[in-house]
Amino acid sequence: MRSLAKVLCPLPFVALLGAPLTVGAQEPRSDALAVTLVEGPTVVGRGALRLRTERVGSGVELVASGVIVRPRGRTTAELRADTSGALRRYVAETRDSTGRVLDRVEVVAAGGRVVLRRTAVGRRTVRELPAPRTLLLRDDDGLVPLLIAAARPSWGGDSVTVLDVRRALPARGRPTDAARTTLSIADVPLEAVPVTVQGTAGALLSWWRDARGRLLFAPLDGTRALRRDDPPA
Repeated sequence: MRSLAKVLCPLPFVALLGAPLTVGAQEPRSDALAVTLVEGPTVVGRGALRLRTERVGSGVELVASGVIVRPRGRTTAELRADTSGALRRYVAETRDSTGRVLDRVEVVAAGGRVVLRRTAVGRRTVRELPAPRTLLLRDDDGLVPLLIAAARPSWGGDSVTVLDVRRALPARGRPTDAARTTLSIADVPLEAVPVTVQGTAGALLSWWRDARGRLLFAPLDGTRALRRDDPPA
């Protein structure tokens, strides 16, 4: 894997559509983290994620962005939402070492509709659906949407729709906060809250956050997981 010196610099990466992020003073408006992707005991990728606010015209947008480098390529992603967390646009793109685009996903929410477009080598997918009251995006390659999902510390038992952008499949589920536990990051014990969106066939999405809604850890498909490298500042 090539050097990550440039990747891990701060960058200008489950999106929430519908219900606002009503978390008051606990809502993080900025976070920057280096992350490691692991599969069992093996490191399979590294990268950097960032959450920030950005002034756009007369308004403000919440922006989650980042880059992940794996042996097969480099994935950059950016999610833009309004300040309540409602999705506006998500784009994730994977390129190989020559710069060739291997996979591109775009999800746009507008006019009461959600449109997903995915272009991969040899195939193209377009999926359109009515905008549900609360939508979470799942992207195990781009990973950016997890930052905004973690920013909401309580779901109040609301039902949500999880859209897996790689499979273009929506599924209904209900988020549940588990009991607080201790998670060690860089040998520093932190209080963490595991959150799982449970569907009829099992878990649709999971993440661990701290008391301020900052992402700490996320189990992905199979035995893969995203791990924060350093404690939040």
